[in-house]
Amino acid sequence: EKCPNDCEDVNILLDIEQGKKASEQVCNYVDSLVSTWNPLPLDSEIWTKPNVHPCKKRHENIVDFESDYTDLLNTVQRHTRCSTQYCLKSKNDDEALQCRFQFPFDCCTKTKLQFEPIHTKDKSIQYKAKMVTKRNDPRLNNHQIIQLQGWRGNCDIQIIIDHHACVEYLCKYAAKGESRSPMLKHTFNAVLKNSRPDLNAKKAINKIMIKTIGERDFSAQETMHLLLSLKLHSTTFQVLQVNFNGSRRVETNLQETDRCTKDSLLDIYANRIN
Repeated sequence: EKCPNDCEDVNILLDIEQGKKASEQVCNYVDSLVSTWNPLPLDSEIWTKPNVHPCKKRHENIVDFESDYTDLLNTVQRHTRCSTQYCLKSKNDDEALQCRFQFPFDCCTKTKLQFEPIHTKDKSIQYKAKMVTKRNDPRLNNHQIIQLQGWRGNCDIQIIIDHHACVEYLCKYAAKGESRSPMLKHTFNAVLKNSRPDLNAKKAINKIMIKTIGERDFSAQETMHLLLSLKLHSTTFQVLQVNFNGSRRVETNLQETDRCTKDSLLDIYANRIN
C-alpha cells in the first residue's frame, strides 16, 4: 500500500503535467491568432521603404502578399517613438516617465503564459494570467495578419484568457472620458472678433453663452451609431406604455350583457388585491 503522502505527490505531479499541456495548448491557440513577429525588422537592414505607401494600395492590386505584409508592419504597426504629448506618463511626480503602452517590450523566442500577482482588498494572494507572445521587434504592436492586410492601417488585437482581463478591458473603455470640446474656445474667439470695441462685456458674454448652450458635442461612437441607425441603448426589460388620463379601449363584437370597454392597465392596478 502507498502512503497518503505518496498519493498526494502523484496527484500534484499529474496536475503539473496537465497544467503544462493546457498552457501549451493556449499558447498554440494564441499564436494562430496574434503575432508580434516581424519577418524583416528594421534593424536587419534588409527591408527597404516602398515607393508607394501600403495604405494607398487597394487589396485587389496586391501581387506579393508577403512583401505587402512586411511593408504594413514597418510603416503602420510599429510604435516608433514615445513622447510626453502622447504616451509618456508618470503615476507620481517623483517617478520616471513610462510609456503607457509599455513599449519597448522585451524580445521573446517563444510564446508563454505568465501569472502576475494582483492586489486584493483582503490582501490575499491571487494571480492573473498574462500572455507573452514571441517577439523579435520590441516596438511591434499586436496584430492579426488577415485583419491587418484587410484594414490596411494600424490595428490592435488582444486575447482575453480570463475574466480579470475581460473586466479590465470593459472598465477601461466604459470609464474613458471624452476629449475636451473646442467649441467654447471657437465661439469665444468668433464673438470677440465680430464685436465692436465699445461693446459691453455683459452683452458679449450673453452672446457666447447663447451660442454655446444651444449645441452639444457628439462623440465619435454616438456619431457612428446615428449614421448606422443603431440603438444608443438596450435593455432586457419590457416597457409597457400606460395611459393615465382614464381612457379605455372599446371592445367590438359584444353581447348585450358584455361591457363595451376593456380595463386599462391603470384599472387593473387600481383593482388589484392587496
